[in-house]
Amino acid sequence: MKKALSMILALAMILSLGVTAFAEEANTNLNENWNEDVAVGATYAEGATSTPDVYSVHIEWTTNSTLKYTTASTVYNWNAGELKYDDPTTENEAAWTGEATVTVTVTNNSNKTVSATVTDAIASANSATISKADMTWTSQDETQNAPVEYTNGALTVNTAALADHQTNGTAGEIVFTGTLTAANVEGSVSANGAVATVSVTLSK
Repeated sequence: MKKALSMILALAMILSLGVTAFAEEANTNLNENWNEDVAVGATYAEGATSTPDVYSVHIEWTTNSTLKYTTASTVYNWNAGELKYDDPTTENEAAWTGEATVTVTVTNNSNKTVSATVTDAIASANSATISKADMTWTSQDETQNAPVEYTNGALTVNTAALADHQTNGTAGEIVFTGTLTAANVEGSVSANGAVATVSVTLSK
């Protein structure tokens, strides 16, 4: 009986120790700091790079003309014996003299290249009957390159874009010079006015 009781007590103590050990282990795990990193996702996108086209062109004109049309000189000589004028005589034929110069300066402040074309045409004024008015054109850019020459027609030159001069901010510039000499004009005028017109056309 005593053996049985002592075995029951011993077993009870062992179970008691086992329960206590289990409870102690559980408490230890709960008291430990818990830490875990959680990644928060994000996407990456590069912003678009754009360079919008901006066109800004300045055109300046200067003209200087000594071109002149003089009609024939008619002389009426008085005949005192007959008391009348003799038939008129012509001393000088009608003629053109002098020359006209037109300077067109095209300044390109754009970030794109611009083509500039100059053309000339015979004026259609009522006071003028011009059958020929041929101008001679030259062009020179801001780098002082050798001029391009074109006679009796259209002259087209590409003006440099500002983007080509970003280091110093210098705009592209082309200077057109047109000359109309008396030798290249045929016809007549009856009043002051234009004998030719000059046009400038810009294009991308």
